[in-house]
Amino acid sequence: MMSIIRIIDYIIDKLSNNQKKTVLEITNYFHLSLDFFLYSYLFLFNQMYDFYFIISIFLQFLHWLFFKNECVLNYVEKKLINNNYKLGNNISLVPFEKRFYNDFFLKMKFVIILSVLLCIYYRNKHKNIKYLLIITMCIFFYIGIIRYKHSKKLKI
Repeated sequence: MMSIIRIIDYIIDKLSNNQKKTVLEITNYFHLSLDFFLYSYLFLFNQMYDFYFIISIFLQFLHWLFFKNECVLNYVEKKLINNNYKLGNNISLVPFEKRFYNDFFLKMKFVIILSVLLCIYYRNKHKNIKYLLIITMCIFFYIGIIRYKHSKKLKI
């Protein structure tokens, strides 16, 4: 995993300030579009795609664990803003959320994600999907608790 971080660091070091601003804009909007996909999944896709959706969410949450409770896109955003940023230094700071969301919507984001996962759990009869969902929700809660404790420690 650290080789991925080294590659990201190398690429960002080679960018000019204007290029960094452009990449930051693209990364912010890409991150936002991933959130809207997550929020609207239940309305856009039928049940037959639930397994693939849960696998993608599971991998997303799992990669946060490998990247010190940080999304790789968050790391790129933070590195573009501050070239001296080190992975895991401030997991509570999420640049795209700070830009697009207020405090109320950040709390609602947690509720919406949990609601989507629970709706998928209850509409599926397949045990494999239910087990994977339970593991995914455990990782989700674990990351949420870690991030909450970190934000309280920093008094954010």
